[in-house]
Amino acid sequence: MFRIITRWRRSDRSRRYAALCTAAVGALHATTAIAQSPMPPRGGVHGVLFGGMASVPSFPGAGTQQVIPYVAGQLGGNGWQLALDGTSARLSIRPGAWWEAGPALNLTFGREARDLARTTTASLSSIGLAAELGAFVAVSRGVGLAQGDEARLMLQVVRDVSGVNDGHTALLRASYRRPLGARTLLIGSASGTYADATWNRRYFSVTPVASSVLTLPAFTARHGALDAGASLTAMYALNSRWQLAGFASARRLLHDAAASPITKQLGDRQQLSFGAGLGAAF
Repeated sequence: MFRIITRWRRSDRSRRYAALCTAAVGALHATTAIAQSPMPPRGGVHGVLFGGMASVPSFPGAGTQQVIPYVAGQLGGNGWQLALDGTSARLSIRPGAWWEAGPALNLTFGREARDLARTTTASLSSIGLAAELGAFVAVSRGVGLAQGDEARLMLQVVRDVSGVNDGHTALLRASYRRPLGARTLLIGSASGTYADATWNRRYFSVTPVASSVLTLPAFTARHGALDAGASLTAMYALNSRWQLAGFASARRLLHDAAASPITKQLGDRQQLSFGAGLGAAF
């Protein structure tokens, strides 16, 4: 099932907030490539910011899409660099080094009860926007297949601090950046995510009470691999200031996230995201 939702729901304040204040590429790991784009050394605060539109899953395991604005890019200064990756933000305290680390923030979309059932009851609750805080570490080096190319490996672990899912996830991502001429840059990545039982139960379990409302079998999700995916980003420099960027990513839910009746009967284990935007360097 695939249909696009373009309307804002008045009661869904958390989803609107996430879309407007971060970049909502949901989970969506394609914009990591945009944040990886190199910044020329300058004095003071500098960087590149992209703004555009993206189509992302409505919630974890959804079979529907929502079209939302997104922001991605990076800002840097003396000894620090802030990367905006869709629904994530990372502050590096070692920018430009072969390894870097720092705090990380991730936002996970929730869902309303009516996302799963046409008729809602008090026994079927909504899930709000989750704020997850943790840390990341990454290593990068030139590969030598082309001038200016670079491979990067990143591990990020975050835990919910908003009381929404009370769980934690770990993301491992490998990416490769390769310039094509003076104006074009391609970045491909592959990633996998682990979620603990608490996180998975919040989004993919079906309680006996919810089972009677949704007419779905009861299901208790356990810890394990959440998804695996790949993304491709293309960037084109119009001039020294303005850049175009487009991305597409596909993630496949695994194990209990894929086996959940919420995914199998009401959603889709294939999670797609794509979008395009315009960036400005400063």
